[in-house]
Amino acid sequence: MDRGEVESLAKDALENNPMSAHCEAVLAKAPKCYDFRAIRAWIMCKSWDILEKEKRTKLPVSEAWQEARKVCVE
Repeated sequence: MDRGEVESLAKDALENNPMSAHCEAVLAKAPKCYDFRAIRAWIMCKSWDILEKEKRTKLPVSEAWQEARKVCVE
């Protein structure tokens, strides 16, 4: 598979994969700062949300961590 085919598949996946119901539920509330499992789920869902909205090709996990630190609750 060449680079063009991979980029085409990635673009198609981004355009045709809406956010899952699980991620919608996770992102509906602020993550708890002390609950690693919950905050990790929030971060991965937020990363996918950013990826889909901005049509990126690389998962923005570090950006999601930055946002999680700002919005997490005790």
